[in-house]
Amino acid sequence: MDALNTLGDFFNPILNYFQNGFDAVNAWQGIVVAILAVIVMRRWGQLLLVTFVAALVYLLVEHFWPIVTQGAELRLPYVTEPQFWHRLGAVYAGLLIIIAMFFAVKRVILGFRGAPAGEAKK
Repeated sequence: MDALNTLGDFFNPILNYFQNGFDAVNAWQGIVVAILAVIVMRRWGQLLLVTFVAALVYLLVEHFWPIVTQGAELRLPYVTEPQFWHRLGAVYAGLLIIIAMFFAVKRVILGFRGAPAGEAKK
């Protein structure tokens, strides 16, 4: 019973991190960024890089949206502070889940349609 509590103590922070990241991007902005990332993505091998770029785009939109829409003060993101990197990691984790799910659906739909004209089936 002690081992189970120890495993739970080990995995709970990791699962909470992914849940917080998923909760952070589960809004219109995150869904739009994820859909655009899936449109750009062509194969599973691009998942990590495309998700990283999507996370950066998400944070840039999040930061500059009030400046564009509400005339807030123009300032750069505080990239030297740990909060920025924690936020980037949480957004990355959330987008990783969403983009992987959307890309899986895309592959299933394209699989039913057949492969694109220039791509041979293996």
